[in-house]
Amino acid sequence: MGESDVLAAIQEGRLSLAKLELERLLKRFPNKSYYWALNCYLLYAQGKIAQSIAQSKELALKTPSDRQALSVLYDLYLKLGLAKEANQLYDNAVKKYPTKELIEAYFEKALGNYDTAGVQKASMQLLKNFELNREYGYRAAFACYLLSGRGTEKEKALYLGLATGMADKLAPHETNQEVFVQAKILHVQEKYEEVVKLLQPLKHRELELVLLYLDSLNKSANWEQLYLEAYDLLFKQNFNDYSTWKHLINSAHKLEKPHDELASLIQLDSRNSYFANVHLATTYGLDKELAIDAFYKKFHAKPSGASDLLTFELTESAIQSITADYEDLSTKSSLTSNEATTLLNLSKILLHFKKIDLETEQFSKFENPELIDLQLVKMIESLRADLSTNNIVKHIITLENYSAKDPENYKVKVWLLNLYTAINAAPAALKVHKSLKIKMIQHDTLSYKLDLLPSVGNLGELINIYRFYMTADSEVGPFVHKCFQDNLYTKAEDSYDFGKRLTDSLLRHLLILRILKTSRMVGNDYYNYFYRQMRDAKAIILSDDFVLRDNRDFKSEYNLGVDLPQLDLFNYEKQKATEYVKLNYLKEMLIAEKDEAECEKLIKLYNKWTSNATYLSQLSDFEKHLVKLYITIFKLSKLNDVKDKELLTKYLVKNLDMKKINNSYIQKVPEISVERHRILLDTFELIKITQILVRDKAISKAAGEMQIEMVKIVSKAPQLLTDITLSLQLDQEFVSDQFESIKDALKLSTLRL
Repeated sequence: MGESDVLAAIQEGRLSLAKLELERLLKRFPNKSYYWALNCYLLYAQGKIAQSIAQSKELALKTPSDRQALSVLYDLYLKLGLAKEANQLYDNAVKKYPTKELIEAYFEKALGNYDTAGVQKASMQLLKNFELNREYGYRAAFACYLLSGRGTEKEKALYLGLATGMADKLAPHETNQEVFVQAKILHVQEKYEEVVKLLQPLKHRELELVLLYLDSLNKSANWEQLYLEAYDLLFKQNFNDYSTWKHLINSAHKLEKPHDELASLIQLDSRNSYFANVHLATTYGLDKELAIDAFYKKFHAKPSGASDLLTFELTESAIQSITADYEDLSTKSSLTSNEATTLLNLSKILLHFKKIDLETEQFSKFENPELIDLQLVKMIESLRADLSTNNIVKHIITLENYSAKDPENYKVKVWLLNLYTAINAAPAALKVHKSLKIKMIQHDTLSYKLDLLPSVGNLGELINIYRFYMTADSEVGPFVHKCFQDNLYTKAEDSYDFGKRLTDSLLRHLLILRILKTSRMVGNDYYNYFYRQMRDAKAIILSDDFVLRDNRDFKSEYNLGVDLPQLDLFNYEKQKATEYVKLNYLKEMLIAEKDEAECEKLIKLYNKWTSNATYLSQLSDFEKHLVKLYITIFKLSKLNDVKDKELLTKYLVKNLDMKKINNSYIQKVPEISVERHRILLDTFELIKITQILVRDKAISKAAGEMQIEMVKIVSKAPQLLTDITLSLQLDQEFVSDQFESIKDALKLSTLRL
């Protein structure tokens, strides 16, 4: 077994093998700090935290220069909650051994953890020790710029001052990337004239520099130069962008250039030029009617027609013309594809201005798939008035009909996913989820819509989703590092922020919690892998520095060209935030923890958090009930000398009552719903955790009786009534097939005890 194999064995939980190999290596190489660092890590993995901390600090006092040893100790200190000491490791080592390789290793470590303060420190150390290296100067300046956006106003001013001083000393700049560093620093300080002075001499500018230059010309009111640059981009470089057209028109107006001169430049050969034509009339205060009419005639049959037209201030005359066209199309017996798209756009505009309503609309008689967006609007309003299971099922069947007509309609599929999940038809929801052909980043925005039953198969689906984050970690991090190493500063900030976004993703951690719960309930070995992930992040999770970003998308399926308040379908998900994740991680930690002193500390924290309004606001009513039971379970099972043991036992026995849960919670949610499923699943988990952790006859008896009662409830799963489909004006064979498929999906979603 090689050195790297020992580290891998510890990370993978093969501790006995790692221990044997380390003993052999330390015997042969007793002075090698890397092996002692691995031994500290091994002690941590064995749960010998005090010994691990003591030996780690003893090793750190010797200030090792071995980069491997420092890397292991740094990671270990972070796992132990000693972030300050982790950075101090490298600080001390660099002071004693200021080699390029060592400081680069520090930089790479900080960058890999998206530790912006560490990145800045390491960059400053590189500059301090190798001040003749221009690349290190720009790296340090850019790192200060990055750090300036993550602190107080006083800290922002401090770091921007440092960045400015370093960039000034490096002038004159030799490459566009070097110019970009200083331009970015000046721009964030709103020194727009200086940005212009810096960027103007460049013969070639990357896109990022072009946008920075145009914005700075605009904000510094340099109208003459803005006009020249916008003109050059549009007519010499073929950079046909609407924002550039606006810069051209706005600067021309400020320069008092004649309207006709600008009008002669607009050829009306692209969507952007039609936008520019309307903007020209608006800016010069002229009648927009002709320009809007020209846009309407050109784009009324394009998919974006309604959203484009609604960006303009439509006159009453324009709305009357749109109304007349709407009425003409509505009287037809059938529509071509272009006519259907036109009717779609006209309807959206008239709905926006409340000239028509969903009760008197004329589009439902047409079968064209182009009109499905409007049917979705009607469906949403129908569900807003009636969110019953019966109404949801009717709309699922209708949506399946739309999907058959237009198999690539993304919004139809998302709504199918929403509604299947709402009634707990998880297999059908999963099938739709797979058909979406989700691109990588969409896992971080859409996967919350799946609510899968614990099973080995479903665990595999969750693991496949989690692999997205693993792939992102392995690709984004190295790309960020390459940006800094190759001085690609135009790409560095966005890629750095993207990597941090995925690292701090709320959904990522909700997914880990779901995997922990599922693998624990089905007895799968994946539990050990994800438990180690949680254990290694324990210190940061329990700290105030653990803050997550919610990247989930709750809005896109409502982007139908009509203002639509969201339904209550995912309110349970929307209320989840960092505190929800922290509390559920703490529960998982308590389930697994065996050390009584550590359990006592964690129970106190659990009690504190479950008394905090912010934490409680993110729980459902049933989850609020459960936390009271769990804290009782943890006290009785984890502490030998627990106060009021008899009272706690009586309380738990009294509340391990399925009839009480049925009456207080299950009966208050729809019979066929994901809410009912969650209550039953969480109740089953409660029973299992009680049976595993608590060694008390009365409690075990109560848990056993609770499971028997639960079996009775689950075995009497409510059934859909066939007559709910009678009102559907669709092919009856299709309706019947879809109805049977829904029933099958519901049956497969039933909790198996």
